[in-house]
Amino acid sequence: MKHINQALHELETEEQPLHYVLVNEAAMAMAAPKPILLWAPPRSCSTAFERAICEHPDVGVFHEQLADCFYCGPDCKAGAADSAGEALATSKLKKNVTYATQLEEIAVGEEGKRHSFSKELSIYYQRAKIPDSLMGSFKHSILIRKPEKVLRSFWRFASSTSGSTYFNLDEAGFAELDVLSRVITEELGQTLIIVDADDLLANPTGMLRAWCAAVDLAFDSKMLSWEPMQPQSWEKWPGWHADAAGSSGFVTKKHHDDTLELPDNVRHKIEECQPIYERLYAQRLAAM
Repeated sequence: MKHINQALHELETEEQPLHYVLVNEAAMAMAAPKPILLWAPPRSCSTAFERAICEHPDVGVFHEQLADCFYCGPDCKAGAADSAGEALATSKLKKNVTYATQLEEIAVGEEGKRHSFSKELSIYYQRAKIPDSLMGSFKHSILIRKPEKVLRSFWRFASSTSGSTYFNLDEAGFAELDVLSRVITEELGQTLIIVDADDLLANPTGMLRAWCAAVDLAFDSKMLSWEPMQPQSWEKWPGWHADAAGSSGFVTKKHHDDTLELPDNVRHKIEECQPIYERLYAQRLAAM
């Protein structure tokens, strides 16, 4: 309210009617769109989604802002840093930030851009550290992918020559998506905005149009293709975004091990996550 009071004082001295000031301040507030958060499990095509949004001329894009405070600093989740181990050691996370400061950066946005967007992994959500009042300052959307595809990709990456062997089934992200979806609807009163990764890959134009309409962002065809490159913010997790960095659009990739038997613990986790995925899948957006 400080800026409103200041404006009132300044305009009162110019003998402007108070209702004029209040109406114009209200109009300015209504005109400012809420910053957008996309919550997703790991290995769900979320970085490719983010790369598409980078091409929108009116959107300032942030990358996993909440990773820094989830793993490091006063708001970190107990034990998260220890379990991340080697992946954290090679990361470029900021060490002393909080959820409040990281979310504030997204809210402030990028100069010259009307909209602000950040892709966040669902595991970063800690309800005790992000009050509903703060969550309500953002427009929330969710990206989902079949648990088998999420965890097979996670397991494949850790088993490859990528340079990282990090694999943690506690970071599948579906339990957090379950909580998030209920907070979004029951506590924030927002409509669920859910995109399924398979739908996105099959029909990028239709799904991006639907998502843009749902988050009150004008669709721009520039989001459908891009030059291969790695934004500086992706250096936060070296090596983890190589596929997205080398891409030029949404493409379904085939892997030689897509049909290989997964370890028992991975299969059990898939079974545990499947009902959550199915509940969210039933509420997903249709292509436009």
